Amino acid sequence: MTLVQILPVVGLLGAVLVAVSTTFTEIAKTRGFWIFWAIYAAAFGAFSVWAIAEDGLMMFWINHSANLIGNQVWLDLLFALAIAWVLVLPEARAREMNVNAWLVFVLLTATIGFGAMLARLLYLRSKDPR
Repeated sequence: MTLVQILPVVGLLGAVLVAVSTTFTEIAKTRGFWIFWAIYAAAFGAFSVWAIAEDGLMMFWINHSANLIGNQVWLDLLFALAIAWVLVLPEARAREMNVNAWLVFVLLTATIGFGAMLARLLYLRSKDPR
């Protein structure tokens, strides 16, 4: 298997691990859980820079507009971000985060920005659980 074939499997396993561990444990309530999302955002940001350097910025659009599967993945990403945004927005506002700046960052970087936003939100929650 090539790295390009391995990475989607690693990503799938990582996402399943996060989903299962947060469903069946209290890990998401720990004070330091924000660190996981900060590391995720930094690591995925670095990976994205590498991907852009290797394949070019336009490859993102080419991948999402080449066929119906590419369209489906693009739409899935957009709606997943929109759903997540709607769910975190009330708490982000309540904790006085600059939601306009975060929205721009999330729209420009997708889950990289959203991971960073979630890290910040969880950090603020850990300082003041309310």
